Amino acid sequence: MAVVIPYVDQLTFPDNWLRARRDHDRFLHLIEVLAFLHQHQRPRKQHQGREYIEASVSDYRWAYFLASRVLTQSMDELTRWARELLSYVERTRPKEGLSRRELRETLQWPDRRTREALEELVELEFLEVNKGANNRYSFHLAVGGASSRATTGLIPPDELEKVWD
Repeated sequence: MAVVIPYVDQLTFPDNWLRARRDHDRFLHLIEVLAFLHQHQRPRKQHQGREYIEASVSDYRWAYFLASRVLTQSMDELTRWARELLSYVERTRPKEGLSRRELRETLQWPDRRTREALEELVELEFLEVNKGANNRYSFHLAVGGASSRATTGLIPPDELEKVWD
């Protein structure tokens, strides 16, 4: 059964990374699959002798729900571990800063993972390093170091509904 997405021209999708451009086709296929799952509840239409069903905004809503979780992670500029470490530092907001050892023990991570996540966050200027007495380093949020989660770039379902209806 063919599926047509009548509002396809209204959809937005990020295109700043090659991966995002590849994910665009996958996202459209996800909408088609969701519509196909409901094919028996949809009216069948015909165009030039070919039968099809139309995807609804409800199908888009479900695709948006599923894809926004995946795309937010895949388009994040930080690795999983760096994001997790940054989230922890943002939640705790220590006044004195945290040492690598404190972070490693609190998060129960191996030293290598902790070190690599810290290096990534310092390099991308999310965290700053202070060198204290006896070469003790502590890490704290950089000034203006908000986590800037990647957005999916997808039009929210409620906006699509307003534009499409």
